[in-house]
Order: sequence, then C-alpha cells, then structure tokens
Amino acid sequence: MSTSTTAVNALDALITERFGGGDDFEILRADGFDECVVGIAYRFGQTPILAYDRDKMLEKLVGEGLDYAEAEEYFEFNIIGAWMGEGTPCFVEMLTGETHG
Repeated sequence: MSTSTTAVNALDALITERFGGGDDFEILRADGFDECVVGIAYRFGQTPILAYDRDKMLEKLVGEGLDYAEAEEYFEFNIIGAWMGEGTPCFVEMLTGETHG
C-alpha cells in the first residue's frame, strides 16, 4: 500500500471516528494532500474543517516538479483560491522560525 493510500485511509478513519463520516456536514479535502493534514480546526458557530500544513503542501508541489515560486503561485490560485463552501479546509503556516524559498 502506498504512503498516499495509507494517508487517505487514515484520514477516512479519523473523520468517521470523530464525526460519524460527516453525516451532518461535509468534511472537504484538498485532493492529493491528505498526508499534509495537521488537524481539525474548530470555529464558533461553524462546522469543523480540516487544517493543512501549508509548507508540507508546497514541498509536495516542489517534489512534483514545480520550483518554489511556481508552487506558491499554484497554491495561492488553485488551492487557497478554490472556495468550496462552508467546509473548505484551512491552511496553516507553522511557526517554526524557518524561512522557505
């Protein structure tokens, strides 16, 4: 089983365990980035959403052949810019003190 398949299965299991599969609401995902999930974000008066590590996502895009500037542009336009409704995931920049690029 590939790492990606393992990440998808683990995330499916977590969502089902915590939210019953999301019967009352839909937990939306950024396709192909399950291994970049760092947690679930809770917001007052809104449904929980998945939280992704922005830097891990950029690293994955670079690993797929984009340079860092291209990865940032793709991420900003195609991922952050893809509003899918109330359950749209959030993207977290981890505060590690490291700089990228």
